[in-house]
This record gives sequence, C-alpha cells and structure tokens, in this order.
Amino acid sequence: MKLRRLFGLDRPRGWGAGKKAGTFSRRRGLAEFERLFPPGLVEETLRDATGDPVRVVEIGCGEGKLLLDLLKRFPRLEAHGINLRPWPAMTGRDSFRDAALRYGVFTRDQLESIELPHAWFHDAEELRFDDASVDLVVSQVAIPYVRRKDRLLEETWRVLRPGGRALLHLDTRAPAAPDFLRVPTPRFVVYRDGARVDVETLLAERRDAGLDVRYEETAPEEKHGRVRALVRFEKNVDLPLALGLTLDESSSIPLHPLKPKSGPNPTFFGHRSVFVESGDRAR
Repeated sequence: MKLRRLFGLDRPRGWGAGKKAGTFSRRRGLAEFERLFPPGLVEETLRDATGDPVRVVEIGCGEGKLLLDLLKRFPRLEAHGINLRPWPAMTGRDSFRDAALRYGVFTRDQLESIELPHAWFHDAEELRFDDASVDLVVSQVAIPYVRRKDRLLEETWRVLRPGGRALLHLDTRAPAAPDFLRVPTPRFVVYRDGARVDVETLLAERRDAGLDVRYEETAPEEKHGRVRALVRFEKNVDLPLALGLTLDESSSIPLHPLKPKSGPNPTFFGHRSVFVESGDRAR
C-alpha cells in the first residue's frame, strides 16, 4: 500500500480532473505554440493541405484554445481535440463553445456559423482515425504524460495524409533536474544493447531510411534554462514508422509523486517511459 501511495497508484481515476478553466497548461493557444515552432508554419500547412475537409488533430487540446484559434483563420477546418479524460472545463463538444466565449475567440453570433471541434477522451497512444486521414497533428503539452510515447509517434505517422505534417512537443529538460533526468528526453529513454540511445538518433536512422522525421530542440529559456525537445514529421512515403521498442515496466514511473513537498520545482511532471529496443540489437 505504501508503494502504491508513493507512486500515485491509489489515486482515483479522476485525480487531477477537477481543475477549473484558465489553468495555463490547458489554455495555450496558437501564440504559445508558435514559440516552439516557426511562426506561420501551422497556417502554411493548412493552406497547402489537400484533404476534403482539411482535418487537424490536437493531442492534449486542453480547453481547445489552439483549435479555436485555427478555426478563426480557417472556418471550414474539421478540428478534433483529444484529452485523456473530461474535467469541469472540458466535458465535451459544447465546452469548446464556452472556451470560445471565455477567451474572446468568437462572439455568440460568430459561433452560429462555426462547426465546433470534436472532443475525444482516451489515451493518445491510440489515435482513432483511419490511415492517411489527417492533414495536421499538433501537441504542445500532453506527450510527456503519455506512457507509450513510441506508439503515439507511430500512430501519428500512420494517420497523416501524404504531405501532412505533425508538430509535436515531445519533452522538456531542465538544468536543475536530478541526475536521472539530465538527458535530452528524460521522459522518453531508450536502451540499445544495454546503453542509452537518444531519440534523436532513432529518428535520424528512420530519416536515413527515407522517412521525413526529425528531432529538434528550442534554445534554453532565460528564466529556468529549460529546453524543449520537438519532433517534426512530413508524410513523404507510404511506409510505417516502426520504432521497434518494448516498454520496460519496472523502470518506467510517473514523476509527479517524486516532487518535493516544498519549494517550486518544474521537473517532476509527466511519465518517465523507459524502453529497450526490440530485435537483434536488443538481444
């Protein structure tokens, strides 16, 4: 029982779901997203998209501010937002209407001619869309919390249409982190033949095989020195993104229960997912 309490396993399923509207991590819009990726890249992707209708999916959409910002610019967009579970500020599709008014994205009259985003509640390691059916996948907060990050990346590539893009905030690292989190992607750790291999290396190998997948990093922020690890996909070939990873259950843990009881520390969030590479090189 003590171990379950230590790692947060005895919390009810709805734990953390009672947050009210306005929580920063759940109300980030296009302006915050463009601090990670080049300004204008999202709009360029949607302008050039060939889907009918053009479809965008946000993994971890929170209150839906980013999707609403995009609908403001592209009113015919088919938008989908995924969250793990509902909470008072996001219970379903009607919650997007409330958010649009709360943040001044649309007036009540304007909302009459807008198709609200679709709301889905499930783990993002599975994307419930057909192959090659999405023009743009974005995520700016959620992936560090996903346990099977490998499957999320594989699924994202699968659902992209030819020429479609994915712009994903994969992880964050901080110089003040404890030693076991001082790696480029502290919540996505991979071992090959007993030695750690960077996610950047894994994606570079897939890129060498012909898939347009790449790893990038932001410059350290001034205040805390945090660096964001980013992943960018552009679907250029009809081949699967097969990472070939197996989750090491004994080494993977949620980080929030390790957070000190006093003092600010932005390090202990998300789920530290540790993988070993499958296949000949892992044996």
